[in-house]
Amino acid sequence: MRVLPVIQSDRALAQMQLTDHVALLVFRRLAAPWAAAKFSNFRGDGAAARAVAEIDRYDIAQTSQRTAAVCDAAIAASRSAARHSASVERVALDAASSVAFAHASGAFSSAALKEDRRLLLAGISSSDLAALPLWHDRGMPPSLDRLWQSFLRSLLVRNMNWQVWIDWYEARIRGDSVNESLEIARVNLPAEIWDEGPAVVNAEIQRLIELHSPSPAKYQTDFFLSYSTKNESTARKIDAVLREAGYSVFAQFRDFRPGSNFVTEMNLGLERCDRVIALLSPDYVASDHCQAEWNAAYASDPSGARRRLVPILIRPANLSPLARQIVYASIVERSEEEARQIILDAVRRDPETEAGVMRRRIADAASPQPEISEDGVLGQHRNPIYDDVAVDAELPSLPRRQCDLIEQILGDESEARQPGANAELPWIVRRNLEKMRTELRGQGLDADVALISDLIAVAADELADPEHQGLLGRGQRRALDRLVANHDLMRSHYPLDAERERTIAESPIDGAKLGTAEFKGIQAEEAALLAALDEVGLVSGEVLQSRQAAREEIASVTRKMARARRAEVFVAPEDRPAPPNVEKRLAVREAGWWASVLEKSAQVAAVASLPQWKNVGDYAGRVVDYFLKS
Repeated sequence: MRVLPVIQSDRALAQMQLTDHVALLVFRRLAAPWAAAKFSNFRGDGAAARAVAEIDRYDIAQTSQRTAAVCDAAIAASRSAARHSASVERVALDAASSVAFAHASGAFSSAALKEDRRLLLAGISSSDLAALPLWHDRGMPPSLDRLWQSFLRSLLVRNMNWQVWIDWYEARIRGDSVNESLEIARVNLPAEIWDEGPAVVNAEIQRLIELHSPSPAKYQTDFFLSYSTKNESTARKIDAVLREAGYSVFAQFRDFRPGSNFVTEMNLGLERCDRVIALLSPDYVASDHCQAEWNAAYASDPSGARRRLVPILIRPANLSPLARQIVYASIVERSEEEARQIILDAVRRDPETEAGVMRRRIADAASPQPEISEDGVLGQHRNPIYDDVAVDAELPSLPRRQCDLIEQILGDESEARQPGANAELPWIVRRNLEKMRTELRGQGLDADVALISDLIAVAADELADPEHQGLLGRGQRRALDRLVANHDLMRSHYPLDAERERTIAESPIDGAKLGTAEFKGIQAEEAALLAALDEVGLVSGEVLQSRQAAREEIASVTRKMARARRAEVFVAPEDRPAPPNVEKRLAVREAGWWASVLEKSAQVAAVASLPQWKNVGDYAGRVVDYFLKS
């Protein structure tokens, strides 16, 4: 366990050549012996032996020497735990090879080793030893801590939910108490799950964590009423509407204690309340206290998935850019009865309301974003919010490096093919890589990162098909692996890219809908629809090319969907929060783009007078409804 951070000092890993497969292997080889030492139930039922047998199926011959040594040290402990039920004598004996490697690498401090020896000779049980902080009361040596911090950063940029293992290892460092059923379930996942690789394994472990975690206590109060004291009369009326409807409300005029500290009372109210109703007005915008309440509510639910922040406009106000991004209800110039109904509709959580929120989210995250000129011409541009980039020293060179890797993968048609590459690349792979290269060369750091994510996802999915095994030579395969790793690194520089991924994962859209006869019928209309716009000059060439490419990508993916796939095991697909697959990614992109077209068309007056745009609106509505309605 103490050896783990040492692999980060390996030059191969420092160059991001340690595969996700090997990282998962390392963690698995550590988790099995630890669970065998800690839990008698795991030792007694043969689960440890089964885990070791499964682990032994993996070939790590291609990993670096230092990484392989770490794995070997862990597997030695696994076999010891499986064969000897982790008896003190056998653990001490079989640890010798691990200790020898650790000394050679400088991973162990002599003080920690002496403490281990003292405890073992004193007769401490393996369960109690496994429960102690990894470095006893001395803490991890600074040199190892630096390696560990570097290692976890290299994992997090890969966007594969490695946090489930990082948290596990840091809990062992601290000696935290553990959930026995969770930890046994973690290492006892079926072989079919482990075979799927880190993305599926880590998603399954996240599901297990949520399954075994105690349910959070329910909020004591439904709503925190956030308002300016200058608007207290309106706040009292809204409070009365909510209370009459059966909701509980925390409000300053009633619940703040006289003479109390405002910040303390505000935090108390926010902790007790499920959601926050913000009464927007010029006074609210100008109030520091109100903005503090708004910011606290927004920070607790930045994606809007829980709809924790419910803004209601009570007077026209110049809202901040952040506030304008959130859909609000307006009771300005409304009668008392109309206002009452609007308020109750705004706070109600029903499928129709939730669908409206998701529709807005996928529209906002769509990239590229459609745009409609004042004279009704449909164009598109990069998403100015989600594709905003944070530049640092390593980022500027990435687009050029990615282009070089693409050229290595594509090769030169006039040259002999590399050894091991027995056929030409599928057209969709070649086309996507060429399109990615064009985007990176032309746009550099302003490239559409969502578009590139889709292009890579489709190309990688195509190459993963068993029919295409062996198409890439060894060097090409390595270039593809580096291309994917570099793209994940590039994505980490886009602050809202993770939020877009969360939107895709949380949307109810089923990627399988791409392959239905109904959708094929809907999509067949698109080319004719855009051609009609093109005849009268109401669509840009960029949109025509982009939509043609989108239809080709969907056609390629749906052809693969028609083939039989190996059945999922262990848990039903609907119960597993797996990362979004390529089908779902494309389906959300499709629905989001047309949802954004609908939103933009409603904001351009010229659209209403153009008959061609009525057909566009009807088509866009059909696409969005098809994907969002069950």
